[in-house]
Amino acid sequence: MPSEAMRSYVFNMGQRTDGKNKDVLVKSAKARQAISLLIDEEALAAYMGGVPCKVFGSPMNPITIHDYDDVPAYDPEQAKKILTEEGWNFDDTIDMICYYPDQGSLDCGEILKADFAEAGVKLNYIIVTENASVVIYTDMNWDMMYYNAGASDVDPT
Repeated sequence: MPSEAMRSYVFNMGQRTDGKNKDVLVKSAKARQAISLLIDEEALAAYMGGVPCKVFGSPMNPITIHDYDDVPAYDPEQAKKILTEEGWNFDDTIDMICYYPDQGSLDCGEILKADFAEAGVKLNYIIVTENASVVIYTDMNWDMMYYNAGASDVDPT
């Protein structure tokens, strides 16, 4: 993703106000880690002319990867296997929000949708351009967010 710093993807840990919390993502650290296998950092970096990110966990995440040089690469087959084992409903959709309306972010959203589709996971990539604070911190009707700064009550992956 376009960034001068660090690309971050976070999960909403069950605080959607519309009741559409994705329990598997909220309750299963393995499922959240499987989602990281669906983000093809090599393709995103190649498109943006940057360098691939390293995926890591956090103290909030029971599965924290400490060896950043041994992070699994994009692997939709493994991600699908893990998500199936963890009980993901492949008829469901992951709502990912982004509040950068530039063309690069829009294009990367299309790359991500194609990446997720390789494992049969539907991704709804939503650019938030108005009332971003309400959408992000009050309504919280999203499952994942791409961002460049900290946020409360989310689980970095």
